[in-house]
Amino acid sequence: IWFTQNTDCIKVNRHAEENREWITIVWNKPGGGCDWVGMGIGWNGWSGKDFSQCIDSAALSFNIKTNKGVMKNLPWAVGFEDFNGGQAWTGFNTNMIEGGRIDDQWTRVVVPLYAFPFTNRGVDIANIKQVIFQFETSGDVLMDHIEIIPYNVPKIKTFNL
Repeated sequence: IWFTQNTDCIKVNRHAEENREWITIVWNKPGGGCDWVGMGIGWNGWSGKDFSQCIDSAALSFNIKTNKGVMKNLPWAVGFEDFNGGQAWTGFNTNMIEGGRIDDQWTRVVVPLYAFPFTNRGVDIANIKQVIFQFETSGDVLMDHIEIIPYNVPKIKTFNL
């Protein structure tokens, strides 16, 4: 994991207790004076990941909770980067947050891979290097269980007239 080094803009700390590990993220983009605030995570020793066969059947998932107040959305963008530097980004919306809000209880966030414009951005989806989170405004959250999961695209109801 890497993150913006200016501690006026972001602090990321790892915690472990019993059978759970998580990170705390405290960020303040406007107050810290940074042009960009974020973090990146490479997994499996930064080896390339092949998403080409699962774009329509997988999602990025993580658990999150706040240290302060309630959030109805995340003021973040999330992206995937390939080993050539190509990036595909998407924002969050309340449909991605189970229950539509984040509070002091662990809440699951699910971002379908089809939400990322890989093809439009020329990203090599067979050689993904890392996931990147970009933070806007300010906040204080705990985050864990970041993973790629199977995901069934919701079916659209149709009506016969």
